[in-house]
Amino acid sequence: MRYLPLGLLVLSTLHAGWDFDIFAKGTELYDETRDKTIEIYNQTFKTFSDEKPQTQEDRDRTLWRNISPKLDEGLSYLQAREKAPESAWIGEDKSDIQAKMKALFDEMGEVLLSQSWYEDQQKLQSLQSQIAQNEKEIMRLKEAKIGAPVESLIHTTQKGYEEKITRLQEQNIHLKEEVNVLKRTFSERFAKIGVTLSPQQMDVLLTRVDGKDIIGMTMTMESLKGVMAQLERLMHQEHGFEAAKRYYGMHAVLMEMVVYIQQGYIEKSQRVYMPKVEHIVQQASQMIERTQHLYAQESDPQRKVIYAKNLEALRETLHIAKAYGKDLRMAQERVKEAQKVAKANLKVSQNTYHTVMLSSDLYRLLSESRTVFEKVSRIQVPQIVPFENIEVKQKYQEITRKIQ
Repeated sequence: MRYLPLGLLVLSTLHAGWDFDIFAKGTELYDETRDKTIEIYNQTFKTFSDEKPQTQEDRDRTLWRNISPKLDEGLSYLQAREKAPESAWIGEDKSDIQAKMKALFDEMGEVLLSQSWYEDQQKLQSLQSQIAQNEKEIMRLKEAKIGAPVESLIHTTQKGYEEKITRLQEQNIHLKEEVNVLKRTFSERFAKIGVTLSPQQMDVLLTRVDGKDIIGMTMTMESLKGVMAQLERLMHQEHGFEAAKRYYGMHAVLMEMVVYIQQGYIEKSQRVYMPKVEHIVQQASQMIERTQHLYAQESDPQRKVIYAKNLEALRETLHIAKAYGKDLRMAQERVKEAQKVAKANLKVSQNTYHTVMLSSDLYRLLSESRTVFEKVSRIQVPQIVPFENIEVKQKYQEITRKIQ
Protein backbone atom coordinates (compact mmCIF):
# COMPACT_ATOMS: atom_id res chain seq x y z
CA MET A 1 0.00 0.00 0.00
CA ARG A 2 2.88 2.41 0.64
CA TYR A 3 3.70 2.42 -3.10
CA LEU A 4 0.21 3.41 -4.22
CA PRO A 5 0.69 7.25 -4.36
CA LEU A 6 3.87 6.95 -6.43
CA GLY A 7 2.29 4.33 -8.70
CA LEU A 8 -0.66 6.61 -9.42
CA LEU A 9 1.70 9.45 -10.28
CA VAL A 10 3.59 7.25 -12.74
CA LEU A 11 0.34 6.21 -14.43
CA SER A 12 -0.82 9.82 -14.67
CA THR A 13 2.51 10.96 -16.14
CA LEU A 14 2.24 8.50 -19.01
CA HIS A 15 -1.08 10.03 -20.03
CA ALA A 16 -0.73 13.69 -19.09
CA GLY A 17 2.95 14.42 -19.77
CA TRP A 18 3.74 15.81 -16.29
CA ASP A 19 7.42 16.62 -15.74
CA PHE A 20 9.87 14.56 -13.68
CA ASP A 21 9.47 16.76 -10.58
CA ILE A 22 6.26 14.88 -9.89
CA PHE A 23 8.24 11.71 -9.25
CA ALA A 24 10.50 13.43 -6.76
CA LYS A 25 7.47 14.98 -5.06
CA GLY A 26 5.82 11.56 -4.80
CA THR A 27 8.88 10.18 -3.03
CA GLU A 28 8.95 13.17 -0.67
CA LEU A 29 5.28 12.66 0.17
CA TYR A 30 5.92 9.02 0.97
CA ASP A 31 8.88 9.90 3.22
CA GLU A 32 6.93 12.67 4.95
CA THR A 33 3.99 10.32 5.53
CA ARG A 34 6.23 7.63 6.97
CA ASP A 35 8.09 10.09 9.22
CA LYS A 36 4.80 11.54 10.46
CA THR A 37 3.51 8.03 11.16
CA ILE A 38 6.63 7.29 13.20
CA GLU A 39 6.18 10.54 15.12
CA ILE A 40 2.55 9.74 15.93
CA TYR A 41 3.55 6.22 16.94
CA ASN A 42 6.22 7.48 19.35
CA GLN A 43 3.79 9.96 20.89
CA THR A 44 1.10 7.31 21.25
CA PHE A 45 3.39 4.79 22.92
CA LYS A 46 5.27 7.19 25.15
CA THR A 47 6.60 5.19 28.08
CA PHE A 48 6.41 7.74 30.83
CA SER A 49 3.17 9.48 31.70
CA ASP A 50 3.05 13.11 32.85
CA GLU A 51 0.18 12.27 35.18
CA LYS A 52 0.79 12.11 38.90
CA PRO A 53 1.33 8.45 39.89
CA GLN A 54 -1.35 6.83 42.02
CA THR A 55 -0.60 5.51 45.48
CA GLN A 56 -1.24 1.84 46.25
CA GLU A 57 -4.23 2.84 48.36
CA ASP A 58 -5.67 4.83 45.43
CA ARG A 59 -5.17 1.86 43.12
CA ASP A 60 -6.86 -0.45 45.63
CA ARG A 61 -9.88 1.84 45.84
CA THR A 62 -10.16 2.11 42.06
CA LEU A 63 -9.83 -1.64 41.70
CA TRP A 64 -12.52 -2.26 44.32
CA ARG A 65 -14.88 0.19 42.61
CA ASN A 66 -14.50 -1.73 39.33
CA ILE A 67 -14.56 -5.26 40.70
CA SER A 68 -17.16 -5.11 43.51
CA PRO A 69 -20.24 -5.16 41.19
CA LYS A 70 -18.86 -8.33 39.59
CA LEU A 71 -18.23 -9.84 43.01
CA ASP A 72 -21.87 -9.20 43.88
CA GLU A 73 -22.85 -10.93 40.66
CA GLY A 74 -20.57 -13.84 41.51
CA LEU A 75 -22.08 -14.08 44.98
CA SER A 76 -25.58 -14.31 43.47
CA TYR A 77 -24.39 -17.17 41.26
CA LEU A 78 -22.80 -18.85 44.28
CA GLN A 79 -26.09 -18.72 46.17
CA ALA A 80 -28.12 -19.84 43.15
CA ARG A 81 -25.78 -22.77 42.49
CA GLU A 82 -26.34 -24.08 46.03
CA LYS A 83 -30.09 -24.22 45.47
CA ALA A 84 -30.06 -25.42 41.86
CA PRO A 85 -30.59 -29.11 41.02
CA GLU A 86 -27.81 -31.23 39.52
CA SER A 87 -29.80 -31.44 36.28
CA ALA A 88 -33.10 -29.98 35.12
CA TRP A 89 -35.33 -30.17 32.05
CA ILE A 90 -36.79 -26.75 32.85
CA GLY A 91 -34.81 -23.92 34.42
CA GLU A 92 -31.15 -23.75 35.29
CA ASP A 93 -29.14 -26.53 36.85
CA LYS A 94 -25.73 -26.36 38.52
CA SER A 95 -23.81 -26.73 35.26
CA ASP A 96 -25.71 -23.80 33.69
CA ILE A 97 -24.86 -21.55 36.62
CA GLN A 98 -21.25 -22.76 36.62
CA ALA A 99 -20.96 -21.73 32.96
CA LYS A 100 -22.14 -18.23 33.90
CA MET A 101 -19.56 -18.09 36.69
CA LYS A 102 -16.76 -19.01 34.28
CA ALA A 103 -17.81 -16.24 31.91
CA LEU A 104 -17.86 -13.85 34.86
CA PHE A 105 -14.37 -14.96 35.91
CA ASP A 106 -13.11 -14.08 32.43
CA GLU A 107 -14.61 -10.60 32.77
CA MET A 108 -13.13 -10.18 36.24
CA GLY A 109 -9.74 -11.27 34.94
CA GLU A 110 -9.79 -8.45 32.40
CA VAL A 111 -10.60 -5.93 35.12
CA LEU A 112 -7.84 -7.20 37.39
CA LEU A 113 -5.22 -7.28 34.65
CA SER A 114 -6.07 -3.80 33.42
CA GLN A 115 -5.06 -2.55 36.86
CA SER A 116 -1.56 -3.98 36.70
CA TRP A 117 0.13 -4.96 33.50
CA TYR A 118 -2.34 -5.21 30.62
CA GLU A 119 -1.58 -1.82 29.06
CA ASP A 120 2.17 -2.31 29.33
CA GLN A 121 1.87 -5.80 27.86
CA GLN A 122 -0.08 -4.42 24.90
CA LYS A 123 2.51 -1.70 24.51
CA LEU A 124 5.31 -4.25 24.56
CA GLN A 125 3.66 -6.28 21.81
CA SER A 126 3.20 -3.14 19.70
CA LEU A 127 6.83 -2.14 20.16
CA GLN A 128 8.11 -5.59 19.26
CA SER A 129 5.82 -5.71 16.22
CA GLN A 130 7.09 -2.31 15.03
CA ILE A 131 10.71 -3.41 15.49
CA ALA A 132 10.05 -6.54 13.42
CA GLN A 133 8.35 -4.50 10.69
CA ASN A 134 11.26 -2.08 10.60
CA GLU A 135 13.77 -4.91 10.32
CA LYS A 136 11.80 -6.40 7.44
CA GLU A 137 11.71 -2.99 5.73
CA ILE A 138 15.44 -2.53 6.28
CA MET A 139 16.11 -5.84 4.56
CA ARG A 140 13.91 -4.79 1.62
CA LEU A 141 15.66 -1.43 1.33
CA LYS A 142 19.09 -3.07 1.37
CA GLU A 143 18.02 -5.33 -1.48
CA ALA A 144 16.63 -2.35 -3.42
CA LYS A 145 19.83 -0.36 -2.81
CA ILE A 146 21.90 -2.93 -4.72
CA GLY A 147 20.24 -2.08 -8.03
CA ALA A 148 19.67 1.62 -7.34
CA PRO A 149 21.46 4.31 -9.37
CA VAL A 150 24.16 6.50 -7.85
CA GLU A 151 22.46 9.63 -9.18
CA SER A 152 18.92 10.11 -10.50
CA LEU A 153 16.13 12.67 -10.59
CA ILE A 154 13.51 9.99 -10.99
CA HIS A 155 14.47 6.99 -8.88
CA THR A 156 15.65 6.66 -5.32
CA THR A 157 19.45 6.66 -5.28
CA GLN A 158 21.77 4.48 -3.26
CA LYS A 159 22.28 7.40 -0.88
CA GLY A 160 18.52 7.83 -0.56
CA TYR A 161 18.09 4.19 0.38
CA GLU A 162 20.96 4.45 2.86
CA GLU A 163 19.30 7.44 4.55
CA LYS A 164 16.02 5.51 4.87
CA ILE A 165 17.86 2.52 6.31
CA THR A 166 19.65 4.76 8.83
CA ARG A 167 16.39 6.35 9.96
CA LEU A 168 14.80 2.95 10.57
CA GLN A 169 17.88 1.66 12.40
CA GLU A 170 17.87 4.74 14.65
CA GLN A 171 14.16 4.29 15.32
CA ASN A 172 14.74 0.66 16.28
CA ILE A 173 17.41 1.73 18.77
CA HIS A 174 14.82 3.97 20.41
CA LEU A 175 12.12 1.29 20.31
CA LYS A 176 14.43 -1.33 21.83
CA GLU A 177 15.19 1.02 24.71
CA GLU A 178 11.44 1.37 25.24
CA VAL A 179 11.21 -2.43 25.35
CA ASN A 180 14.00 -2.54 27.95
CA VAL A 181 12.14 0.01 30.09
CA LEU A 182 9.02 -2.15 30.01
CA LYS A 183 11.03 -5.26 30.87
CA ARG A 184 12.44 -3.46 33.92
CA THR A 185 8.87 -2.49 34.88
CA PHE A 186 7.81 -6.13 34.76
CA SER A 187 10.83 -7.16 36.83
CA GLU A 188 10.00 -4.54 39.46
CA ARG A 189 6.42 -5.79 39.67
CA PHE A 190 7.62 -9.36 40.19
CA ALA A 191 10.06 -8.14 42.85
CA LYS A 192 7.17 -6.58 44.80
CA ILE A 193 5.61 -10.01 45.26
CA GLY A 194 8.89 -11.67 46.22
CA VAL A 195 9.92 -13.07 42.81
CA THR A 196 13.38 -11.97 41.69
CA LEU A 197 14.10 -12.33 37.97
CA SER A 198 17.33 -11.26 36.30
CA PRO A 199 17.10 -9.33 32.98
CA GLN A 200 18.09 -12.56 31.21
CA GLN A 201 15.34 -14.53 32.98
CA MET A 202 12.76 -11.86 32.17
CA ASP A 203 13.90 -12.06 28.54
CA VAL A 204 13.20 -15.80 28.57
CA LEU A 205 9.79 -15.30 30.18
CA LEU A 206 8.74 -12.73 27.58
CA THR A 207 10.00 -14.99 24.78
CA ARG A 208 8.16 -18.13 25.93
CA VAL A 209 4.83 -18.93 24.32
CA ASP A 210 3.25 -19.21 27.79
CA GLY A 211 4.97 -16.09 29.14
CA LYS A 212 1.85 -13.97 28.78
CA ASP A 213 -0.17 -16.57 30.70
CA ILE A 214 2.37 -16.79 33.52
CA ILE A 215 2.66 -13.02 33.88
CA GLY A 216 -1.12 -12.68 33.70
CA MET A 217 -1.67 -15.20 36.50
CA THR A 218 0.98 -13.62 38.68
CA MET A 219 -0.25 -10.08 38.21
CA THR A 220 -3.84 -11.20 38.78
CA MET A 221 -2.74 -12.52 42.18
CA GLU A 222 -1.12 -9.17 42.91
CA SER A 223 -4.31 -7.30 42.02
CA LEU A 224 -6.37 -9.70 44.12
CA LYS A 225 -4.31 -8.69 47.15
CA GLY A 226 -5.70 -5.19 46.68
CA VAL A 227 -9.24 -6.54 46.60
CA MET A 228 -8.54 -8.54 49.75
CA ALA A 229 -7.27 -5.39 51.45
CA GLN A 230 -10.58 -3.67 50.73
CA LEU A 231 -12.52 -6.65 52.08
CA GLU A 232 -10.47 -6.44 55.27
CA ARG A 233 -11.27 -2.75 55.67
CA LEU A 234 -14.97 -3.40 55.17
CA MET A 235 -14.93 -6.21 57.72
CA HIS A 236 -13.23 -3.91 60.19
CA GLN A 237 -16.13 -1.49 59.80
CA GLU A 238 -19.01 -4.00 59.60
CA HIS A 239 -19.70 -6.55 62.35
CA GLY A 240 -23.14 -7.88 61.49
CA PHE A 241 -23.83 -11.47 60.53
CA GLU A 242 -25.17 -10.60 57.06
CA ALA A 243 -22.17 -8.43 56.28
CA ALA A 244 -19.81 -11.21 57.36
CA LYS A 245 -21.60 -13.75 55.21
CA ARG A 246 -21.62 -11.41 52.21
CA TYR A 247 -17.94 -10.54 52.39
CA TYR A 248 -16.82 -14.08 52.93
CA GLY A 249 -19.02 -15.12 50.04
CA MET A 250 -17.06 -12.64 47.94
CA HIS A 251 -13.87 -14.20 49.24
CA ALA A 252 -15.10 -17.65 48.15
CA VAL A 253 -15.83 -16.26 44.68
CA LEU A 254 -12.29 -14.88 44.45
CA MET A 255 -10.72 -18.16 45.55
CA GLU A 256 -12.77 -20.09 43.01
CA MET A 257 -11.61 -17.64 40.35
CA VAL A 258 -7.96 -18.34 41.25
CA VAL A 259 -8.48 -22.08 40.75
CA TYR A 260 -10.27 -21.37 37.43
CA ILE A 261 -7.41 -19.23 36.11
CA GLN A 262 -4.82 -21.82 37.06
CA GLN A 263 -6.85 -24.61 35.46
CA GLY A 264 -7.11 -22.54 32.28
CA TYR A 265 -3.32 -22.32 32.04
CA ILE A 266 -2.85 -26.05 32.72
CA GLU A 267 -5.36 -27.06 30.05
CA LYS A 268 -4.01 -24.58 27.50
CA SER A 269 -0.48 -25.83 28.02
CA GLN A 270 -1.55 -29.48 27.76
CA ARG A 271 -3.90 -29.11 24.80
CA VAL A 272 -2.24 -26.34 22.75
CA TYR A 273 1.40 -25.66 23.60
CA MET A 274 2.71 -29.15 24.34
CA PRO A 275 1.20 -30.88 21.27
CA LYS A 276 2.75 -28.23 19.01
CA VAL A 277 6.16 -28.61 20.62
CA GLU A 278 5.92 -32.39 20.33
CA HIS A 279 5.02 -32.00 16.65
CA ILE A 280 8.14 -29.88 16.10
CA VAL A 281 10.24 -32.52 17.87
CA GLN A 282 8.74 -35.22 15.66
CA GLN A 283 9.35 -33.21 12.48
CA ALA A 284 12.95 -32.45 13.44
CA SER A 285 13.61 -36.12 14.22
CA GLN A 286 12.19 -37.18 10.86
CA MET A 287 14.22 -34.53 9.04
CA ILE A 288 17.40 -35.68 10.79
CA GLU A 289 16.73 -39.24 9.70
CA ARG A 290 16.14 -38.22 6.06
CA THR A 291 19.15 -35.91 6.00
CA GLN A 292 21.41 -38.61 7.43
CA HIS A 293 20.25 -40.94 4.67
CA LEU A 294 20.96 -38.33 1.99
CA TYR A 295 24.35 -37.58 3.53
CA ALA A 296 25.30 -41.26 3.45
CA GLN A 297 24.31 -41.60 -0.21
CA GLU A 298 25.99 -38.38 -1.41
CA SER A 299 29.42 -38.70 -3.02
CA ASP A 300 30.04 -35.04 -3.89
CA PRO A 301 32.21 -33.45 -1.13
CA GLN A 302 30.61 -30.00 -1.38
CA ARG A 303 27.07 -31.35 -1.08
CA LYS A 304 28.14 -33.54 1.83
CA VAL A 305 29.36 -30.41 3.62
CA ILE A 306 25.94 -28.82 3.12
CA TYR A 307 24.15 -31.90 4.42
CA ALA A 308 26.49 -31.95 7.42
CA LYS A 309 25.64 -28.31 8.24
CA ASN A 310 21.94 -29.05 7.82
CA LEU A 311 22.26 -31.94 10.26
CA GLU A 312 23.98 -29.70 12.79
CA ALA A 313 21.18 -27.13 12.53
CA LEU A 314 18.48 -29.80 12.79
CA ARG A 315 20.06 -31.36 15.87
CA GLU A 316 20.24 -27.95 17.49
CA THR A 317 16.56 -27.36 16.71
CA LEU A 318 15.68 -30.77 18.18
CA HIS A 319 17.72 -30.06 21.31
CA ILE A 320 16.08 -26.67 21.89
CA ALA A 321 12.58 -28.02 21.14
CA LYS A 322 13.02 -30.80 23.71
CA ALA A 323 14.32 -28.27 26.26
CA TYR A 324 11.33 -26.03 25.45
CA GLY A 325 8.95 -28.93 26.09
CA LYS A 326 10.69 -29.68 29.37
CA ASP A 327 10.32 -26.04 30.44
CA LEU A 328 6.59 -26.11 29.64
CA ARG A 329 6.11 -29.33 31.63
CA MET A 330 7.96 -27.82 34.60
CA ALA A 331 5.72 -24.75 34.43
CA GLN A 332 2.65 -26.98 34.40
CA GLU A 333 3.85 -28.82 37.50
CA ARG A 334 4.50 -25.59 39.36
CA VAL A 335 1.04 -24.25 38.53
CA LYS A 336 -0.47 -27.58 39.62
CA GLU A 337 1.45 -27.22 42.87
CA ALA A 338 0.07 -23.72 43.30
CA GLN A 339 -3.41 -24.94 42.46
CA LYS A 340 -3.26 -27.50 45.27
CA VAL A 341 -2.75 -24.61 47.69
CA ALA A 342 -5.55 -22.61 46.07
CA LYS A 343 -7.97 -25.57 46.12
CA ALA A 344 -7.25 -26.26 49.78
CA ASN A 345 -7.96 -22.64 50.66
CA LEU A 346 -11.04 -22.64 48.45
CA LYS A 347 -12.44 -25.54 50.51
CA VAL A 348 -11.75 -23.62 53.71
CA SER A 349 -13.34 -20.50 52.26
CA GLN A 350 -16.46 -22.32 51.06
CA ASN A 351 -16.82 -24.18 54.35
CA THR A 352 -16.42 -21.00 56.37
CA TYR A 353 -18.91 -19.21 54.13
CA HIS A 354 -21.52 -21.78 55.09
CA THR A 355 -20.71 -21.83 58.78
CA VAL A 356 -19.34 -18.41 59.74
CA MET A 357 -21.19 -16.76 62.62
CA LEU A 358 -18.86 -14.05 63.86
CA SER A 359 -17.40 -11.29 61.73
CA SER A 360 -14.24 -11.32 63.85
CA ASP A 361 -13.45 -14.84 62.58
CA LEU A 362 -13.97 -13.61 59.03
CA TYR A 363 -11.68 -10.62 59.52
CA ARG A 364 -8.90 -12.84 60.87
CA LEU A 365 -9.20 -15.33 57.99
CA LEU A 366 -9.21 -12.56 55.39
CA SER A 367 -5.96 -11.20 56.82
CA GLU A 368 -4.38 -14.63 56.64
CA SER A 369 -5.56 -15.10 53.04
CA ARG A 370 -3.41 -12.18 51.86
CA THR A 371 -0.30 -14.19 52.65
CA VAL A 372 -1.82 -17.11 50.74
CA PHE A 373 -2.02 -14.99 47.58
CA GLU A 374 1.64 -14.04 47.98
CA LYS A 375 2.59 -17.70 48.43
CA VAL A 376 0.58 -18.81 45.40
CA SER A 377 2.12 -16.05 43.26
CA ARG A 378 5.64 -17.19 44.14
CA ILE A 379 4.92 -20.88 43.60
CA GLN A 380 3.39 -20.58 40.14
CA VAL A 381 6.32 -18.69 38.55
CA PRO A 382 8.46 -21.35 36.83
CA GLN A 383 12.18 -21.72 37.29
CA ILE A 384 13.68 -19.74 34.41
CA VAL A 385 17.12 -20.52 33.08
CA PRO A 386 18.85 -17.67 31.15
CA PHE A 387 19.66 -18.24 27.48
CA GLU A 388 23.12 -19.73 26.94
CA ASN A 389 23.78 -17.62 23.86
CA ILE A 390 22.08 -15.59 21.14
CA GLU A 391 21.60 -18.68 18.94
CA VAL A 392 19.61 -20.41 21.65
CA LYS A 393 17.48 -17.29 22.10
CA GLN A 394 16.79 -17.14 18.37
CA LYS A 395 15.80 -20.82 18.33
CA TYR A 396 13.48 -20.16 21.31
CA GLN A 397 11.83 -17.29 19.45
CA GLU A 398 11.52 -19.42 16.30
CA ILE A 399 9.81 -22.25 18.17
CA THR A 400 7.51 -19.76 19.96
CA ARG A 401 6.33 -18.39 16.61
CA LYS A 402 5.53 -21.91 15.42
CA ILE A 403 3.57 -22.70 18.57
CA GLN A 404 1.51 -19.49 18.52
